[in-house]
Amino acid sequence: MYQGHAAQAYAAQKAYSATKNLTGQGAGVAAPGNLPGTAFGDTVGLGSGSRVAPAPEISGGAEAYAAQRVLTAPKEELTLLLYDGAIKFVNQSIRALADRDYQVAHNANLRAQAIVRELMVTLDTQFEIAGNLMALYDYVEYRLIQGNIKKDPEQLSEAREMLQELRETWAQAVKTFRSQRGGRQPEGQG
Repeated sequence: MYQGHAAQAYAAQKAYSATKNLTGQGAGVAAPGNLPGTAFGDTVGLGSGSRVAPAPEISGGAEAYAAQRVLTAPKEELTLLLYDGAIKFVNQSIRALADRDYQVAHNANLRAQAIVRELMVTLDTQFEIAGNLMALYDYVEYRLIQGNIKKDPEQLSEAREMLQELRETWAQAVKTFRSQRGGRQPEGQG
């Protein structure tokens, strides 16, 4: 796996593009990082089987800021951005169900599912924890699918809570990782 800055920038741009215009037509999402359980540099197509409405457009300044945030994020923070996106889309789906806007709920749910699948396919199986994470991601995906089919906000809430716990755990791992490195930039940065 190539871990150079150019590969990171390319993958980050793909991640930004996918979250900006996730249409389900071959858009790729970058691998989340290079800490245990993930592999950096992989991209995966989401395929044409799932149609998801494009993300709402944002103003030029906000769009530039969002793109810069992804492009300059250290590798390990890309996973946090994926968790944040999944949680955001689950929240949107729950709110839309409450408003009885089933199409918006469905589209947001599909986006959350796509992010969870991306977390699954980018796991680095050379680490023992990958098997445990795969089982958790599989269960979260199952809850998202069931919540979408049955229009059940309780199942979506369970998926959201699990994603929030995984995000908090990952954030703590990043913090620990950085303190052990003495605050140095990750390999391939700068």
